Amino acid sequence: MSEAAAGNEALEVFLRENGWAVAAAEPFAADWSQRRYTRLRREDAQTHSAILMQAAPDKHFMMFVRIAALLRRIGASAPRIYAADSLRGFMLLEDFGEQNFGRMIDAGADARALLLRATDALIELHKAFVPAGAQGIDLPVYDAQRFIELLQPFLDNLAPALSGGAREDFSAIWRVLLALPAALPQTLMLRDFMADNLMDLPGREGRLSVGLLDFELAGIGPAAYDLASLTEQVRRDIPEDVREAVLARYLQAFPGLDGAQLADACAILSLQRHMRILGMLGAPDMPQTSPRKAFVPRIRTFMKTRLARSALSPLKGWVAANFPEF
Repeated sequence: MSEAAAGNEALEVFLRENGWAVAAAEPFAADWSQRRYTRLRREDAQTHSAILMQAAPDKHFMMFVRIAALLRRIGASAPRIYAADSLRGFMLLEDFGEQNFGRMIDAGADARALLLRATDALIELHKAFVPAGAQGIDLPVYDAQRFIELLQPFLDNLAPALSGGAREDFSAIWRVLLALPAALPQTLMLRDFMADNLMDLPGREGRLSVGLLDFELAGIGPAAYDLASLTEQVRRDIPEDVREAVLARYLQAFPGLDGAQLADACAILSLQRHMRILGMLGAPDMPQTSPRKAFVPRIRTFMKTRLARSALSPLKGWVAANFPEF
């Protein structure tokens, strides 16, 4: 039996054992992921649906399961996991529908209202999370070293011939910059807290109306990171007044924070994210025809905007010397 045939047989067994052997299947694309998703629908007393996820059976697979349970324990809307096969990488999870915030914004919905809803959900998440509640999950810590490691694709793919001295200067500058967000409260950092991973759940109220997806890379990190991810998105432009409203809403909930420090921390972490994504898009195996390449001009604009801030002046000089095209 071929490997593909064996995999299909294993999937059939998984679905049969969990009551989904007889179901209509509707595959749909996964954005920036090797995972495969299929919406399953079955008819009995009423219509039921679930999402079948097929993924590499690696550490991220079980982290998704564990973090989903953690999020639900602290009152957030993460999908329920109906069944999971960690050896094969099969998972059946709650269907949150098709309306994510990104799709709604692109269709003309009020970005300000949606992102403030997301901010309120993030505020409640940060208030509810305590590290003791995550014991046994082994959440990674997003400290300066990890953030710098995540930037390596920027150097390796965009400037492979860069001297060792320039690379050392790059790391040293980032260590100084990252001290600022490290001084802010450290909390549960979902890492991909952005409009395309936030689902509209109109049947629920308050923070539960915001469904969370793609959190398997979550860890402990600066409170500013998810705010930065929410307000600067490579897929679309978010007006500056909306970004300011999001930060103001967060500061209102945490009046002990310094507004200027939070804004600088968001700028620093936004730039880290932009540089990392730009490096990923510059990978040798990234096809030039990939639709993701369309994000590059916006990312470059984000970088220029962030580098103009005085808090990022040390990095601005390094970029000017080593990446004059920016």
